[in-house]
Amino acid sequence: MLLWGFVSLRFLVRFFSLFAVFALLAHPAASSDHLRETDYPDLRGVWHAAQARAIYWHRDTVDEATQRFALEIQEQEGPALEGELHWKTVLYKGPDHDGVREVHEGREPVIGMISWAGDAFTLVEHPDSGTIQGRILEPNTIEIMQFEAGNKAMVARYLLVRSPARLAGTTLPQTNQ
Repeated sequence: MLLWGFVSLRFLVRFFSLFAVFALLAHPAASSDHLRETDYPDLRGVWHAAQARAIYWHRDTVDEATQRFALEIQEQEGPALEGELHWKTVLYKGPDHDGVREVHEGREPVIGMISWAGDAFTLVEHPDSGTIQGRILEPNTIEIMQFEAGNKAMVARYLLVRSPARLAGTTLPQTNQ
């Protein structure tokens, strides 16, 4: 009986050791699908809307012909992003809002994070409550979905193309802010 207890204990120790190894290998933190901090795509620069479509709470819509839109990523540290949205609509289209009043142009600060896989990102407007979900299609092409809920709700989609790396004279939609 003492021998059986020793064999059983030995078997259990080996079994649980193997189980622990498999559990660690299967855990997402140990997966090779995650990027190292230096492997994240560089999203810095100015991204202009090649295609756009948005609908606002008042049911008016805009597209690339009636709205200029740009996303400027000014700083990036690993997966962390910081920048601004710049937009301007023509006066005959219904207004958007800047968190305080209805306006036809604006500049809104954003912060965000690139996904673990490095193929998507999320940005949030601050102090406003807008959210942007983005997907990296190619090194210089991204698509984003922007949305805001509440009394001044809006949903938009944009196909953005990066302007050549921070060239002097890169134009952004001009705002009076």
